[in-house]
Order: sequence, then structure tokens, then C-alpha cells
Amino acid sequence: MLEINKANNNIATFGSKQAAVNVDYTRSGYDRGHLNPQLYHCETEGIAILLGARRYFITGVLPSNSRFISDGRVNVPDHYWTAVCCDSSGAKDDLLTEGWSAGFIGENKAVPLVSIYTIQKFLPTFSIKLFADYTDVNGNTVENCLCNRTKADSIINEIASTDTRFIIK
Repeated sequence: MLEINKANNNIATFGSKQAAVNVDYTRSGYDRGHLNPQLYHCETEGIAILLGARRYFITGVLPSNSRFISDGRVNVPDHYWTAVCCDSSGAKDDLLTEGWSAGFIGENKAVPLVSIYTIQKFLPTFSIKLFADYTDVNGNTVENCLCNRTKADSIINEIASTDTRFIIK
């Protein structure tokens, strides 16, 4: 059960765990973070526009072992990560094989370095499966939303060429 007393910013609880509230960030030098960036909702710009494709973004953090605020109650993550899937399984004709996926890990600092991975290199970092596998129209199994490895490599290289903070892993 989630309980938040908005009137006085009391500690929120979810089951037996506590969650951060606004008062935890007061005069800490940090804000509540950016796990849902505006770019993810843009319909006309972004990493990939592909007719008939669906885009999926999963974002999380890698917690710090030593950075905390609010008397140790709130962990300040060392890194943010995002996995991206451009699922072309619903596209038509030649576009059906244009799907790709990738992973990004960025340092939690003002000018971060951001490592870019193909999804097959990114996933061993987490030892989990993020995107469902599916069978394409030719009966081939597409794992982790990675239909076109060449397309994924091309997009990763293009992203990395836009800013020196991006590093291909």
C-alpha cells in the first residue's frame, strides 16, 4: 500500500519499504531524477522513425554504494541506463526487418559519459531479458527486439558521432 501525506511530505511507504518524497531533496543539490525524459514522448523526432514500428524504452538506475541524501534514506544512483527497442514486427514489406535495439548507460554527473551498447552486449551487464522474443513472418526467432543487427550497429555509430560524450562499447 502506498501512503503519501502531501500536506507535510511525510515518508511514503510501499509495502514495507520507504520511498523518497520531495522534502528528501530539499537543499540536497539533487532533484528527483529523470527516469521518463520528454524525448521518449516525441512523435516527430528521436532516434528512429519507422512506419509501423513501435518504440519501447525501459529506464532504470545503478545505485551507489556510498552516495546518499536525507540522512542516508535516499540513494543517489551512480548511473542511469536505458534500453531501447524499435520493434518492426508490425511494419509492412521491407520495413519488417528494420527493427533494432540498443542499451545506454550514463554517469550521474553534470557532463556524463554515455556508453552505447548493442543489446546483446548490454544485457549481460544486467543478466536479465528486457524485451520479449517473437517469431517473424519467416519463422525466425527474433531475440530482445533485435531483428537487424546491421541496423542497430549503424544507428549506434550515428548516435556516437553526434557527441564526444557517447562511447561505443
